[in-house]
Amino acid sequence: MADGASSGRRAEAGARSGQPPPPDLDDPNYYELLGVTFAASAEEIRRAYRSAIKEIHPDRQRTEGRARAEEAAKLLNRAYATLSKPAARRAYDQTIQAQVIQDQIMGRYVGGFMPEMQGQPTNQFRRPPSAAERREQARANRSALVTLAIAFLVLVALVVGIVLLFALIEALFGLVL
Repeated sequence: MADGASSGRRAEAGARSGQPPPPDLDDPNYYELLGVTFAASAEEIRRAYRSAIKEIHPDRQRTEGRARAEEAAKLLNRAYATLSKPAARRAYDQTIQAQVIQDQIMGRYVGGFMPEMQGQPTNQFRRPPSAAERREQARANRSALVTLAIAFLVLVALVVGIVLLFALIEALFGLVL
């Protein structure tokens, strides 16, 4: 009962903010749930979601299996809501990566807690950036370059101004510094 209540609160919080609810670490891996890889494109995720939801949709189930189908559909909806939005997907990927690293550390120091995870690279979840992510990164790089150029020009102008000020003081007062 507590799991359902906490899951409901997460879903309500997500609905109020317009964001998908945060992933529950007790939930299965969303990528595995949809049957896609970590490098799957948005289109592949959408196709996998539609295919999976068709199979388990509660309206297509018999009465006795409907409750389980509803829970499975909620989980699929949560997975799709997370993986279909780039920002939510990045946050989820970071959560999953942190969990894998934690499991690897536990395996290493607790004595084989998860032996199947030992020796696996932690970048196994790295996926190529989407076109939108590449554009955003390029925009951020340009912005940083412009900021650096402006700062450099201001610094040069400041140095030139100080040199001219000292030259003026020397010319007016004949002081040599």
